[in-house]
Amino acid sequence: MPFEPIDPGFEPSGARAVALDAAMRARLADSVAAIRDAAAECGAPVPGDFDLALAKLRSEPANPALFALYHDMAVFASQDDLASLIRLMASFTEVAREDCRSDGVVTMRDEDLSGQASRYRRMLDDEEPYRVSLGPVDVDTLAAMRVRVAEAMALIRRADPELASEIAVLGRQLVLADGAAGAMKFSGASTFFLWGALIVNPATNADPLALAETLAHESGHALLFGLADAEALVNNPPDERYPSPLRPDPRPMEGIVHATYVLARMERVMRAIASRCALSAGERERASAMAESSREFFLDGRRVVREHARFTDRGRAIFESCVASAMAAPA
Repeated sequence: MPFEPIDPGFEPSGARAVALDAAMRARLADSVAAIRDAAAECGAPVPGDFDLALAKLRSEPANPALFALYHDMAVFASQDDLASLIRLMASFTEVAREDCRSDGVVTMRDEDLSGQASRYRRMLDDEEPYRVSLGPVDVDTLAAMRVRVAEAMALIRRADPELASEIAVLGRQLVLADGAAGAMKFSGASTFFLWGALIVNPATNADPLALAETLAHESGHALLFGLADAEALVNNPPDERYPSPLRPDPRPMEGIVHATYVLARMERVMRAIASRCALSAGERERASAMAESSREFFLDGRRVVREHARFTDRGRAIFESCVASAMAAPA
């Protein structure tokens, strides 16, 4: 079905996030239905309530696990692994039909993630040396982080109400993960195949200011995933590598564009918090310093992008709006 184009502008918008979420769910339902039809032509039994599950997916916010299940369904379909596909269709139906438990602050365990914790971890797995261990946090950390999330969102809501509304949609599910056992520390993570979920490490988000910055960062990645609809922002081959503003190793240009974009969001939210929220003098100074640091990294990324990026039309529109907004903001 045709979809209305989504505004690629940089300014946050809760209404746009809602429209984007609806479009993402509709596309997912269409893709899953196509796999269902192909499987049925091969004689695969379709769960009796599969169509009801797809109707629910189209009509209301979805469990992020459904996007991960679709990923694996597509893999099995491409491999003509009908037995595995049938099992996943049943799992998809079960997760889609259950009362949605995907909202709020949870942790990386099956009881919080519809039995899909291992699939979440696999969707987020990164290449060495950036592979991290994504285990659950303990009960006390979970309780403390629920308070911290409320405090961080209160800061964002005061500083930038539309950004807060956007994060509430793009990060309806905040999954706490302990990366202490991994080779690489991380603050947060996100992926197209867990749409609606943001992963947060409590250890590196020890106060509301740090967490507010991380939420702006990771929701920015999610926004880009949605705006691009899983298409590339650039035409640069993925094996080309360039200096990254956020990581020490050279990265593909797609990652450089993502990093530069989210740095602009990080600067924006920390400047707004510093100027509009009731903070102590020390907190205000720290928020301003965080904004300035993001600004410097953003300018580094912008330079690399300007020199080397070969944008798609959609990618150019998205990134140029980001740059225009960031460069117009007071430094």
